[in-house]
Amino acid sequence: MKLLKFLMLPENRLPLLILTGLLILVFFLYGELGRSHRSALEAASNAKTCQELSKRIIELKKKPELISGNMSSTAQIAQSVESAMVQAEIPAGKLVRVEPRSAKRFEKTPFLEQPSHLEFREVTMEQLIRFLHTLSTQNRLETMDLRLHAPRSSASETGPEIWNAELVLTNTIYSP
Repeated sequence: MKLLKFLMLPENRLPLLILTGLLILVFFLYGELGRSHRSALEAASNAKTCQELSKRIIELKKKPELISGNMSSTAQIAQSVESAMVQAEIPAGKLVRVEPRSAKRFEKTPFLEQPSHLEFREVTMEQLIRFLHTLSTQNRLETMDLRLHAPRSSASETGPEIWNAELVLTNTIYSP
């Protein structure tokens, strides 16, 4: 009861109002302090991640030969094609043509793209897919162009479908 009388007195209203305002301000500032602390921790974590990524980029710039792999000559490309044909179970006689083309600079970068034109006769789709997968995963040769044609001679209708394929493989070479 005394507290209620104390609160109702006109001369106590202003100090109580100021005290209430100050308490609200303290709670608000405490919440802002927590939010700022969490943001600072997140910013520190992001800065550390950025530093690690920056170091990684610098390391990769120092070792550009890793991008081109070991595929720098026409003989090495031919060897990779032969190896992929063995893994895809494509007989050597099915490869009709391998035509390396001259390398061209990729825009204004220190990289060259070296295309090679290949032509297969009467291979199954499964063989072709295994061949292309092996080249891209193990040898970093990418297929830039692929054309499939049904062969002129009809195969037996009980066996798998066979196709003639023309493709352009591209090898990326670092050459500053």
